[in-house]
Amino acid sequence: MNSTNMTNTGRPAWVEVDLGAISNNIDIIRDHLSPGCTLCAVVKADAYGHGLKTVANMLQKKGVDCFAVATVEEGIAVRTLTGDAMIIVLSLVWPGQIETVLDYGLVTGVSDPEYAKRLSEAAKARGTRAKVFAMVDTGMSRIGFLSEDPDTPEMIKNIAELEGLELLGLMSHFAGSNDVSPEGIAYTDMQEQRFAALREKVLAEDVPLRICSICNSFAAMTRPSAHYQLVRTGAVMFGSYVDTLKPRFGFMPAMSVKALVMHIKTVPAGTVVGYNRISRVSRPSVIGTLNLGYADGIPRNWSAGTGYVLVRGSRAPILGPLCMDQMMIDLTDVPGASLYDEAVLIGRDGDLEITADEMGEKTGSFFDTIVTAVSLRLPYVYLSGSGGRFPVVRGRD
Repeated sequence: MNSTNMTNTGRPAWVEVDLGAISNNIDIIRDHLSPGCTLCAVVKADAYGHGLKTVANMLQKKGVDCFAVATVEEGIAVRTLTGDAMIIVLSLVWPGQIETVLDYGLVTGVSDPEYAKRLSEAAKARGTRAKVFAMVDTGMSRIGFLSEDPDTPEMIKNIAELEGLELLGLMSHFAGSNDVSPEGIAYTDMQEQRFAALREKVLAEDVPLRICSICNSFAAMTRPSAHYQLVRTGAVMFGSYVDTLKPRFGFMPAMSVKALVMHIKTVPAGTVVGYNRISRVSRPSVIGTLNLGYADGIPRNWSAGTGYVLVRGSRAPILGPLCMDQMMIDLTDVPGASLYDEAVLIGRDGDLEITADEMGEKTGSFFDTIVTAVSLRLPYVYLSGSGGRFPVVRGRD
């Protein structure tokens, strides 16, 4: 694709975010939710690198009124964008942020009585009640009351009885619901059973549990038995799990990363390419250079022998190690390759596609790491479902 067809972003490398793909993915998730179950959109890490402001605005237009974030600061940002939506902070909050939590009406998790007491006292002093979830560790060993501890039901009951708190319910997290090996499925089954058993014990203590939640993205699509009242979807909303879930459900990746070929030259066999003489071409070759590198979030080991880009519907292998701001590609087998052609690092070109899942798998990483690493210095272009383009030239908005 020639640069004359590219939206002018001011830099010959950019990110495209297809809002129509995210909208499509939201529809698919909702179509598979159990009756009475609500979608909570996880928009932490700048909406998984897709740009919080634009994505949150689109999600609200889709009727999403529950959001999850990782930090209080992210919660503040979402509050300013979404008005009175429910905003859940998934990581634990330290007491020094309690006043801010109350200022912005954030829902937080509780995993120890001390935080619960301090939050309760601060809320009472304001004449209000703070909404909380009791966080439960069913097998991730990250945060939460241990589901197998016989004292846990009573501790949760004590929290529910604090005057300044409104306990919404229980929340846990699957350690690997996307692991479909027999061992992985068995472990996820165990976590689901632990959560259900604890829920029954807490209910037996006459503690009302209006909202319980354990499902993340993959489990939301594959474990309706664990839907309860709320599922938290992040990665799948942006098009991850393409190999395992896309064939079954039709999810669409939302992010593409592209750049223009800024330099082309023909070199003889044996020519060194890149730093430290690590790479040499074994034949006369046409080398193209792109103006982006690992400082833009492309993994450095997505390089010679592993990585490639798409140019004119063909694969163009990466030559040599990635540079901080540039990379070299082999255009020898790309018919008609020319200056200012569009190179696709993540996304589709004709019948070929490079997904963030693939890039993550081949670099010892995964989807979330790839899309959240895309650099703030890359300009963003948002595509509407009807193909419209809305350029953002300051990076993520």
